[in-house]
Amino acid sequence: MKNRFYIFSVLLLFILLVLFIKYFALYSDITDDPRKYNLKEHGVCIFKNILDKNEINAILGKCNNEDYKATKQSLLNNSKLKQCMHECTGPDYVFQDYIWKI
Repeated sequence: MKNRFYIFSVLLLFILLVLFIKYFALYSDITDDPRKYNLKEHGVCIFKNILDKNEINAILGKCNNEDYKATKQSLLNNSKLKQCMHECTGPDYVFQDYIWKI
C-alpha cells in the first residue's frame, strides 16, 4: 500500500513538472495572448506580425539615421498597420504624433 502511494505521488509530481515545463517552453511569450487585450477596457491593442523583417529593418535604419519624418510616413502608409488600427479604433481614427505632444 505504501509503495503504491509513493509511486502515485512521484508519478503525479512528474506529470505536473512536465506540464509546467511544457507551458513555459511552448506558450510563454513576451505578452499574454493579444486577443485578451481590449482598447476600451485595457487602453492598449497588441498587433503581432504586422511588419515583416524587411520593413522592420527599413524603419530601424530610418530611426538610426534620425529620419523620424520618414519613419512616421512608413508607418502611416503601411496598409496592414492601417487596417489593424481601423479595426481596433474605428475608421475615424487619426494617427497622433505623440512625440511632439510629450
